[in-house]
Amino acid sequence: MGGSGSKPPSQEFDKEWRDTPWEKKELLEENLRELKLGDSNVKYIRILVVGEVGAGKSSFINSINSVFQGRITTEALADSGFGRSFTKTFNPAVSDKNVDYRSETRPEDLTYCLVYVIAADKVSMMKEEVFKKIRYIREKASSLEIPQAIIMTKVDEACPLVRDNLRKIYTSKKIKEKMQECSNSVGVPMSHIFPVKNYHEEIDTQKDVDVLILRALTQIVQIADDLLKRKQSDSEERKCI
Repeated sequence: MGGSGSKPPSQEFDKEWRDTPWEKKELLEENLRELKLGDSNVKYIRILVVGEVGAGKSSFINSINSVFQGRITTEALADSGFGRSFTKTFNPAVSDKNVDYRSETRPEDLTYCLVYVIAADKVSMMKEEVFKKIRYIREKASSLEIPQAIIMTKVDEACPLVRDNLRKIYTSKKIKEKMQECSNSVGVPMSHIFPVKNYHEEIDTQKDVDVLILRALTQIVQIADDLLKRKQSDSEERKCI
């Protein structure tokens, strides 16, 4: 007589633990295109993207462009190294300008969000020295009140469920575990971690991929805009004194 054995644990939650507007791709794109920043004098906001070699930084940038172009594009070149990503701007508060964040710098020259790109399938294997670099930059950014977020790429390579059906991304227990691991290792809250699938071998854009990218970008822009509004408010208060 064979034993009945125990039932293997489920790999999925019963329902999405984070709501996703899968059918509202066009609305997400329209809202981003028409977004008005908190400071009318700033035409665009700078977002600093950092991460280990192969994490998907350039692919994420290309994927964003592909969403808005409606076709696969490859304008951003691959990074040559993790160190270069961190040393490109010696002050994480500015972009390619050796000026202090608290000096009289034009608002459009400042960085309003620091985004770490981490590959979901590699987070468990990342060396401690990599996390040390990330935490060092996090401390510097935090001291300058710069908000931070994580783009977690390669979700399809980390979870077979998601590889077969991208809409399972927020029912997959594996993906949530990877997000929690990122949060614990870097110190960024779960609410600021956005799992996505970059375009890398496709020849046409796909709606579900677009939705995740647009949703992540929307959240990052809103996080950055919140800082922009605070800076504008602080500036107006100083003028009134």
